[in-house]
Amino acid sequence: MPRLRRLGLAAALALAACASGRGPIEPVLRVWDLGTTDIEVVGSWRAQLVSGSGTDLVRKAFCRADGACVYLGLTRDSFVPGTHFLAMGEVPDQRYQWARTYGGSDEDELDGGAVAGDGVLLFGSSTSGFAGAATPVAARPLLVRIDGAGAPLWARTLDGGGIERMHDATAAGDDLVVVGHAGLGGTTPAVAVVRVAPDGTLRWAQIYDVGEPGYAVAAVPGPYGGAIVAGYLRQPNVGFAGTPFLLGLDAAGRPLWARRYELEGPAQPRALVSLADGSVALVGSLFGARPGRSPFVLRIGPDHGVRLARELRGLETIEAFAAADGGDGRVVVVGRRRDPFRERYWGFGMVVDDRGRIVAHATLRALGQVEFRAVATGRTGEYRVAGFTDSMGAAGYDMLVATWLPTQTVGRDVLVASQISERDLVAKPVDVTARAQPLAVRATEVPPGALEARALSVPTAATLK
Repeated sequence: MPRLRRLGLAAALALAACASGRGPIEPVLRVWDLGTTDIEVVGSWRAQLVSGSGTDLVRKAFCRADGACVYLGLTRDSFVPGTHFLAMGEVPDQRYQWARTYGGSDEDELDGGAVAGDGVLLFGSSTSGFAGAATPVAARPLLVRIDGAGAPLWARTLDGGGIERMHDATAAGDDLVVVGHAGLGGTTPAVAVVRVAPDGTLRWAQIYDVGEPGYAVAAVPGPYGGAIVAGYLRQPNVGFAGTPFLLGLDAAGRPLWARRYELEGPAQPRALVSLADGSVALVGSLFGARPGRSPFVLRIGPDHGVRLARELRGLETIEAFAAADGGDGRVVVVGRRRDPFRERYWGFGMVVDDRGRIVAHATLRALGQVEFRAVATGRTGEYRVAGFTDSMGAAGYDMLVATWLPTQTVGRDVLVASQISERDLVAKPVDVTARAQPLAVRATEVPPGALEARALSVPTAATLK
């Protein structure tokens, strides 16, 4: 697509704004193929704009080894009135096969999801009264399990117990573990973990005292059907940042071990990735002096010791929002990078090897804001990156999905010189005694028909020439 190569992605997005516009709310998923661009990209990059009539955001992505992917997000006044969960499925090469919205009579805002057997679990916060209530109810978690084609299998609300938000989920054996935080009165958060059976039955729900108020933000499968939970202990006078921790749980929710990792400043963990050698990578943003926030990567071994602690600092703020296993010990990190000249952010991605070195990176710029909130590994060497942009020239955000195929042929001086510095971090592991306390949570079944699952039509992608 030679014209797109000359204009660059920013101009392509402007053309999309003129070509599509904002129309009436209708159940149609519009896809605009933005082609390829080599603007600040190591390797090749193919981007698509996916949108409706309102605001649409991608928050999670999952891919199979053959390159087929599912994207989860939320939609507001775009395909149907109100705020609802959104799921989209595609076959390889970014060809969408199905898309659906899920919700009730009020606000249903998706926070994340997890692979569940042959399908996917979606979860978020809901104020919809599914039991026939005429008015909205207090916000509580909503879980929706769908099959591989997006059809809903069951839905549950988690009522009682004071759970305020769930932030991540993982398969644990045949079950699903969902993690977040509960309120203990006032502004004191507590680590909250819920385990549900494949049919949505509640196994258990607990909060964990890990020494300080804290939040659970990520989880991966643990040994013997358990889970490893990541989060941070809140530090005074720092908003939503603190000391990272890991917590190992067995299948019954009993703490097996807990350890915090004291860094050189407050940190905001965002993702936990299981690697082939049995280690995990904890990824997030480190707070500090200028540039303010920088990505960090901690590699933690099966013995819970620190194998690698690395800060990746740019000249301006870079924030890490998601990560995935890149194979061969690599970790793919995505997020946003601040424009040094204007109050906006660019989409950003990088591949970090097992020694903490950047081996590829990409910065995706547009007319407005671009953020990447999800990344998944598809076929070998191929990464799917997803997020949102407001570059359509109208109120609201649109989804931006890209396929990235990095190349390893660029010299190291081009990758890091004057752009991003790689620095070893001091990470002090400290054992913590974790105590579990049951939560009085009820998993309330959403009656059949109360959850509206609306299929969207998916036309063939339009191409800008």
